[in-house]
Amino acid sequence: MRRLKRKYKRPRKLFDKARMDEERELLKKYGLRRKREIWRAETILRKFRRITRRLIAEENPKLKEELINKLKRLGIVEKIEKVDDILNLTVEDILKRRLQTILYLKGMAKTPKHARQLIVHGHVLINNRKVIWPSYLVPKEEEDKITIVEKKKSVPKESSAQEVSTQEAQVQEAQTSNVQVQEQAQDVQAQEPQIQVQAQETQTQVQKTEQQETNQVQTQSTE
Repeated sequence: MRRLKRKYKRPRKLFDKARMDEERELLKKYGLRRKREIWRAETILRKFRRITRRLIAEENPKLKEELINKLKRLGIVEKIEKVDDILNLTVEDILKRRLQTILYLKGMAKTPKHARQLIVHGHVLINNRKVIWPSYLVPKEEEDKITIVEKKKSVPKESSAQEVSTQEAQVQEAQTSNVQVQEQAQDVQAQEPQIQVQAQETQTQVQKTEQQETNQVQTQSTE
C-alpha cells in the first residue's frame, strides 16, 4: 500500500508557549479542529516565501508571473507592487481563503464550526460540485459560486394527520370485511347439516322409486 506524503511540517519546538498561545487563538478564531491545519497553512506560506526569496536572488520573469497570478487567483493578494510584499504575508492570509472561513464570512453559516459541519456533511456546492474539505482554498472566481443544498422539507402536521386518519379508516374497512367473511363462513357451516339431510332424503326416495319399479316388473313377468 502506497503511503501518502505528509502535507505539513511539525514545528521544531512543540512546547513553545508563545507559539502554543498563538495557535490556540487561531484554532478558536477559525474553528479549526487540529493544529495540523495551522501547520498545513504554514507549509503553504513557507513555499510561497521560498519562491519569493529565489526571485529576489535571481531574475526569473516567468516564475514571477506564475507566482503572482497564483496568489491573485487564490485571492490571497489583490495587488502586488513588488515581489518583496509577498514576504509580509502571514498564516492568517492563508486561513482566510479556506472554504470554512469564506462560508462564515459570507454569512452562509452562523459560526466557523457550523460552516465546517455544513461542509463535512456534504451540504456545500461550488459551481454545482460537492466539496467536503473545509481546508479547500477557494479561488477568487469560485467565491460567488458557493451554494448550500437545501434540506428536505418535513411533512406538515396536517397532512400527516390526514394520512393517519385515512390509514385508520382503511384498517376499519378491512376489519369489517373480515367479520363479514367470517359470518358467511359460519352460515355455510350451519347449512351443511340441512344439506346432508336433504341429500339423504333424496337418496331414500330414489331407492324407494327404484324398488317400486322393480316390484312392478316382477309382477308383470309373473302374470
